[in-house]
Formats: sequence, C-alpha cells, structure tokens
Amino acid sequence: RSLRSSMEKRQSRLLPYYKSATVGFTNKGLIASVSNTGLSMKQKSSVKKLIKAENNDRKALYTEIANANGHPEWRSDIQKTFSKTWINKISSGWMYQSNSGQWLKK
Repeated sequence: RSLRSSMEKRQSRLLPYYKSATVGFTNKGLIASVSNTGLSMKQKSSVKKLIKAENNDRKALYTEIANANGHPEWRSDIQKTFSKTWINKISSGWMYQSNSGQWLKK
C-alpha cells in the first residue's frame, strides 16, 4: 500500500512530463526519459529524480507481488503484465515504447 501511495503522490509531478512527451512508458513496465528538449537544467534534474524514484517503486511493487504469491521467479512476468496494462491506460498523446523498443505516441 505504501508503494502505491508513493507512486500516486508522484503522478501529479510526472503528469506535465507525460503530457509534453518528455517521459514515456517503457515496454518493461518502467518509465524513461524520451526527450529533454526545451527543459532547463533544473527541470532535467527533477525529471531524472522523479524517474528514478518511480522506477524504484515499480520494481519494488513487482517484487512484492511476486513474493506475495510465493513465486519470486514470476517477477519479470508480472512486470510485463503491468507494462501492457499501463500502456493500454495512458492518455492520448503520451509516449510509450513498442515491443521492439521504438517510442510511439498514443
């Protein structure tokens, strides 16, 4: 619950970067920088910290779910499932990574 809460609180700060196609959803269930064009040094630093914190929470979430199911070896499968779910739910105009690794706009 604390992981999800932490992630939910962070989304309001990530939202402008999703909308501007600065940050996108990877095909591995994480988020990543797509483009830093037009960002100040301060904004670039902020985005980098937000991405790192979000991905740390996502990785911990996948591990927790796998462990809770008694199958830590399922972590990568759980991560792939979440990736597909999140990409399906993103808003139009947001960036996501195809299975081949290409960045696309929804």
